[in-house]
Amino acid sequence: MEKPALILYHDQKGINRRTLSHHKCEPSDDVHIHILKRGEPGEQWQMTKFDIAGHGRLMSYRNYIVAEATTFLSEISEETICLRIQIHNESYNGFGWDKMLWRESDCFLFWHKDEPLESHLTVGNHMQLDLYMRKEHLVKFKKLGLIQTLLDEEDMDHRHRQFHWCYESSEIDKHIFNVMQELGDNKPIAVERFNNLCDSLLSMCIGAEMQTAPSVGTTAIETPHYKMFLSEWQFQFLPQLDILDRKELIDSVCWFRQAVGEFEKNWSREEELAFSLWNAVYEKCEAAQLSLGLSFIKIAYIFDFNIDKEIFDLHDRNCLRDAIEKACVLSFEFRNPNYSDRELYTKWTKKPYLGYVSRKDKLLPDPKYRELEDSFSNGELLHKTGVEFDVSDHLDSEKPQEVISIYRSLMEHLSDTFTIEEHGIVNNEISNDLDVAFETNDVVTLLVLELEHLATDTESLANYDDEKLKWFYVVLESIYQNFYQLYAAMEVDPHYLELRKYHEFGDDLEKLMNWAEEQERMLAYECGKLMAQVASLGKNTSRDKMIGLAHIMLGMPSYRGIFPTIT
Repeated sequence: MEKPALILYHDQKGINRRTLSHHKCEPSDDVHIHILKRGEPGEQWQMTKFDIAGHGRLMSYRNYIVAEATTFLSEISEETICLRIQIHNESYNGFGWDKMLWRESDCFLFWHKDEPLESHLTVGNHMQLDLYMRKEHLVKFKKLGLIQTLLDEEDMDHRHRQFHWCYESSEIDKHIFNVMQELGDNKPIAVERFNNLCDSLLSMCIGAEMQTAPSVGTTAIETPHYKMFLSEWQFQFLPQLDILDRKELIDSVCWFRQAVGEFEKNWSREEELAFSLWNAVYEKCEAAQLSLGLSFIKIAYIFDFNIDKEIFDLHDRNCLRDAIEKACVLSFEFRNPNYSDRELYTKWTKKPYLGYVSRKDKLLPDPKYRELEDSFSNGELLHKTGVEFDVSDHLDSEKPQEVISIYRSLMEHLSDTFTIEEHGIVNNEISNDLDVAFETNDVVTLLVLELEHLATDTESLANYDDEKLKWFYVVLESIYQNFYQLYAAMEVDPHYLELRKYHEFGDDLEKLMNWAEEQERMLAYECGKLMAQVASLGKNTSRDKMIGLAHIMLGMPSYRGIFPTIT
């Protein structure tokens, strides 16, 4: 029997839902971990959630913006050890009435069993990171007194026994940032690598000596002035620039700067237009989409209800199981599934429902920066109080000299644009980008910022040596290629269906809305056909009719990219 993965259920207190079973299987060793990023809005709160699930490990980062004091419940699918880090702000956490104040930079290690963990959040911005691990993964830490105590007492009812300790905030913040940066950079992460990152985070918090392996997929090189981590493509491309003389280098950098600027301007315009057109079409088709989506999920529940009846043999049940999965997938293309729908999907597919990227968010990232989403991209994690970063504190470290040089030059050049109050720089996006790039030795982002604010024209580029000009060339060439990939993705991605139709109709909005009306009629027609099939089943289950409907479901194509969808 396959062992299910850990599943975290996280809801606002007071929401009525039934307890969910867990049927999701663990990924095998030769596949990557499951990553889910999503946002959830409420009447007085917003939450961004970032979950990563691997073999017996689950990491969950949540960022809350709370306008009114709110309580959230966290339930785990089985008994595990939980490491809770209160990254920012403070909250009252615990089980039932047994709650205590957890302040910023507090760590707690405890068993999370069958009782929900309550987190009472006050007004403001909160960040929490949870790491769940099965007890078999704690063996390597058993020699440590804290873990030994937990393992020895596992038969006791110690759900409320919490182990609290303090740590050096700057060190753990940097370590968390590095871990989350690797997990959140939209690259596949192997299970073994994810396990290593989880173990390193736990070991650092409890004072054990364990180092993480170097990030995979990067090549460290050194030049007379740079120590950078480059992609394989950049590493191979750089020597090819030796054939260009100085004038050709400057001209090429200027050409790429102009081309990238045009790309970026056009991309921003197309993104804004795509979202406006999607809104207009969605408003027209929303009711028909919802009806069709509900029809599909109704059929899935009918199959689920009847699948165990004796009239079906093993072959029939396999057919019905596949039809349940197909009906769920088609339903979710037109409506966001609720908890019961997700449970149904997970029950029969043995895999989590990861959802689709919301069209309300940017589908594709800004190609200029290798940055994370949410609070990790704007420096909140490293600079929660907005205090200006002091380069002098790091001059004796192994930080590359070019990182220090570019950072200092940009800070000096941009200092007049910063709003500085008693506690430092206030809510400045550029200073946050600079600080994060400095902390992570991200020379690529620093060079992008230098091109935007210092090396702005031919005259200023002439002040740089050939080596620096080559790095400018490589960075701009990478951005240029990224934009090409983004435009290629726009040509096929379902999120941009309305935009493509709009251009097909010669940018005629009236023709687009006529097309939307036709889609609405076709959706209603599809819904009517489905409901006629359901009605034909009758009150008594017929094997032939049920299997016939299952074959109809299995033969239906995906609607994504054909009809407007919720995504």
